[in-house]
Amino acid sequence: MRLNASHTIQNLETFTQYLVSVQVFNPEGPGPNATVLVMTDEGDAPPSVPPPPPSFPTPSF
Repeated sequence: MRLNASHTIQNLETFTQYLVSVQVFNPEGPGPNATVLVMTDEGDAPPSVPPPPPSFPTPSF
């Protein structure tokens, strides 16, 4: 029997929703499904607000 088992799901897309379902089985049969909605938000995501433009000198006329 494995207690506190874990599994990593790799190669998920950033800012994407996934439904993850797990179900346990034992000698009595299957247990109920447990479903979780997961939203990825990590990784090399662009900033939510772009940085200000760089300053540079402009010639006066």
